[in-house]
Amino acid sequence: MTPKHDSTLAHQRLEMIAQLESQQFIFAQDPKPITDVLKFDTAPAYDRLFIRAEKIDSNHKLLDALTTTQDAIGASVRLIYGVYFVLGLLGVAGVLGAGVVNFFYIIIALLGWHTLSLLWWLVGLVRPKNSLFERAIERITIHNPVYKHLTHDNDSVHKAALAVMIKTIAPVRRWYLSVRLHGAWLAGLFGSLLGLLGLFLFRRYSFGFESTLLNDTHFYQLLGVIGYIPAKLGLTLPTATDSTPAQFAYLVMACIVLYGIVPRALAYAFCQARAKLSFTIDTGAPYYAKLLDQFRQSVIDTDDYQASPILDTQPIQYPRHTALIKAALERADSANQMTTQCLQDIGVIDSKDEVLAAVALCNRKQTQLYLGIDTSTPPDRGILRKIKLLQAIDLGFIVRFIGKDTHLTAWQVVMQEHGILVIDE
Repeated sequence: MTPKHDSTLAHQRLEMIAQLESQQFIFAQDPKPITDVLKFDTAPAYDRLFIRAEKIDSNHKLLDALTTTQDAIGASVRLIYGVYFVLGLLGVAGVLGAGVVNFFYIIIALLGWHTLSLLWWLVGLVRPKNSLFERAIERITIHNPVYKHLTHDNDSVHKAALAVMIKTIAPVRRWYLSVRLHGAWLAGLFGSLLGLLGLFLFRRYSFGFESTLLNDTHFYQLLGVIGYIPAKLGLTLPTATDSTPAQFAYLVMACIVLYGIVPRALAYAFCQARAKLSFTIDTGAPYYAKLLDQFRQSVIDTDDYQASPILDTQPIQYPRHTALIKAALERADSANQMTTQCLQDIGVIDSKDEVLAAVALCNRKQTQLYLGIDTSTPPDRGILRKIKLLQAIDLGFIVRFIGKDTHLTAWQVVMQEHGILVIDE
């Protein structure tokens, strides 16, 4: 299935191609002829990046590597959850090995380390480093040595897929690992709860309290503190005059749910909301900028633009202004030829939204736009539409040609036809 251009998977495949192309990797289709053909495609330059990726990965080998990597990480996480669930289940059998059990011993054994770890995680939110458990989960799930061994036959492809996945996770790495940590604890707590329910259903237990320093009065006072929330929710607490083993059993399970599962589930949900994975390519990176530049320079249609006859014309001379907002159309002024001092430099304007934002800014500040145009790009219909949008600026705009390339004369004709002033610095 072909991923949509706005999907994370499509962007990840683009990033994989960028990495592998720098390593001279042999793709299913040669990228160069595909790039050359797409120069004459009618789709927007940005969309052509994804069309190019789809053609290069015609056998979907790169997509398969990405999905395999994601599945391997997911399988490792499920394995951790399964191990924690089994440990929680078996741990209860060890705690309830005898027929007479200490109530507080059960609570401490099942919730003590859980509570400390949750508090440690909360304290760790203000610290930049991940905890030992989070680093262990990262090692088991993301940097899984078993997965690396199974994919050694396609090492470069799967290394690139893993690198892209790590890059995807990087912005939310802490929350991503915390989700897996809390998920593991939840699995263990549910295992403990199921183990308690099973043993309480099929075995008879007596609950007691033994202490050298505390007496029964202290015991029931502590029981009232621990059982405060369960009692508010309708649970009947055992008292010194009226208590049954079933009341203690229900209270133990209620404590597991209210003091273990509920706070851990809240932490899980919070981290899950912060750990949404999303990845988009950086179009400013040299690899993508070069491709976009090639696509934008191509003539969109054979009838789109034809070079005008060479005219013996000079750019209109226009006095310099101090109240100007500077911008470049579609391509940056890399040679820094536009040296006029301006109020603000808004950089490259390319999309329709960016052009309209430039118009709104100039009208709000009641100033002109000082626009740089690279003459290596022909004035095709797409660019002319942007020029027409810019004519909505109240005080108009002036143009500075960047370079003296092939299409300079054509641009001079266009400026004259539209009554746009051109200056030389």
